Amino acid sequence: MRKFAFTLAAAAAALGFAAPAWAQYVPYGYGYAPRTYGYGYNTAAVAQGMDARVAGIRAQVRDMRYRGMISGSRARTLDREALQIQRSTRATAWNGISPGEQYSLDRRIVRLQQRVQYASYNRIRPRYVRYGYY
Repeated sequence: MRKFAFTLAAAAAALGFAAPAWAQYVPYGYGYAPRTYGYGYNTAAVAQGMDARVAGIRAQVRDMRYRGMISGSRARTLDREALQIQRSTRATAWNGISPGEQYSLDRRIVRLQQRVQYASYNRIRPRYVRYGYY
C-alpha cells in the first residue's frame, strides 16, 4: 500500500508541474500554424496575395505606358503576360494551391516584376549611361 501511495503522489506531482507548461498559450509564429484545408496552407489568402501583386504590376505597366516610359508594344506584351499569370493563379487556386504550384507562380511573378523594372530602366537611362558615356 505504501508503494502505491508513493507512486500515486509522484504521478500527481509530475502532473502538477507539467500542467502550467501544458496550458501556456503558443502564438502562431513559433512553428505552429492554424489548421487550414487543402495542402496545409490557406490557399485562398495565398491566391489573393498573388492576384493583388499581379494587379499591382498591371497597374504599374499601364501607368508607365501613360507616362511614356515604355512603348505601346512593350506595354501590351507585359500586360498580356501579367494577365496570363493572373488567369493561371485563379485557375490553380480553384482546387487549392500546392507548395510547388505556389513556388512556380511566385517565380513567374518575380520574373515579371524584374522585366517591368528593366523596361523602365532602359527607357529612362540608356544602356551606356551607367558606364559614364553620354
